[in-house]
Amino acid sequence: MKRIVGIVLLLAACGPKKAMEVNEIAQLKDLGDVMKVQAQAMDPLFKKAGQASFADDEWLKIADSAARVAATTAKVKDFSKGKGFDDLNLQLADQARRLADAAQAKNAGDAGKLIGEMKATCKSCHKQFR
Repeated sequence: MKRIVGIVLLLAACGPKKAMEVNEIAQLKDLGDVMKVQAQAMDPLFKKAGQASFADDEWLKIADSAARVAATTAKVKDFSKGKGFDDLNLQLADQARRLADAAQAKNAGDAGKLIGEMKATCKSCHKQFR
């Protein structure tokens, strides 16, 4: 019996972690942790860059990701690496705000375009500051 309980606990620990609540992001103390949350929010969306339409469940994910990026960009201000870094962070924050608006309006053209722009912003930042 103990062996079964141990296996169940091990499997539970290896399973997917519950996504951090948006309101918890402000409590993060490390830039790496903030970037992990940002990656978890956006990496799945990057495959949808330029997509012409989205299903209802995708709109929910897009809105959630936009909210997470808005929260992470607000927190990234605590970890400035200089003007270039700050400018890219502001750009990403603006893109996240516009993505949230596109999700609210279910504007697939804008959403697909913004996801692509956000991917480019992330790549640019990683190239310069990672």
